[in-house]
Amino acid sequence: MRFHYSTKTPINEGIKLENPIQKQPWELTSDKITVQTKIGAGAFGEVFEGTLSQGPNKPPLKVAIKMTKVNDQNKAKIDEMYKEARLMRQYKHKNVVTFHGIVIKSAENAMVVMELVPMKTKVGYATDLAVGLVYLHSKGCMHRDVACRNCLLDIKNNIVKITDFGLSKQGESYKIPDNEPLPIRWQAPEVIKTRIYTAKCDVYSYAITVWEIFHNAETPFTGIDNKTIKEKVGAYSQLMNN
Repeated sequence: MRFHYSTKTPINEGIKLENPIQKQPWELTSDKITVQTKIGAGAFGEVFEGTLSQGPNKPPLKVAIKMTKVNDQNKAKIDEMYKEARLMRQYKHKNVVTFHGIVIKSAENAMVVMELVPMKTKVGYATDLAVGLVYLHSKGCMHRDVACRNCLLDIKNNIVKITDFGLSKQGESYKIPDNEPLPIRWQAPEVIKTRIYTAKCDVYSYAITVWEIFHNAETPFTGIDNKTIKEKVGAYSQLMNN
């Protein structure tokens, strides 16, 4: 590449390299990734444990790989994954999952490669979660999906890390479109009432998550349907404003 650029020698007949764009460290190729065991699934696709090659003189790094099939039906889903990756790239903190990169050229799968955080028996790590959330807010990030399902436990360092930035937004507030579904059981009353989200709404979700932690990850409002929760919690917002 450097030869063709410096000498202006055509790569092929009629093709000359004028303005090369250097490959970024987070732009990965599929040959660097080895997919192993499936460890989770969600609306976006599936998550696998695997390894990321770090070069000939280093051992492969254990990673988590979020994967979605590449096809016309999944185009919007893939766009959301890459949007999440662009956001995650900005954050480096001990209580936020480390972003390693995205596989930019794969005919079969779109992949986001992240730190693999091992699982362990649940313990009270509410403080770690709070510290991670404070950091994100200091960077102008509203997570918008704080819940036990989006917290991972690092056994080696014994700390909780926040993950899953699929719903996250930058800024002071966000008007949620009417057709965008909400994780109702974790939503603040004002979000249900106005569909306007601020960082303060993450704090409400954090409180619900602390309840989950101390109730062995039991689903909040167990036995109550989403419609009733929406009515009751939304009514609480109206009560607060009166």
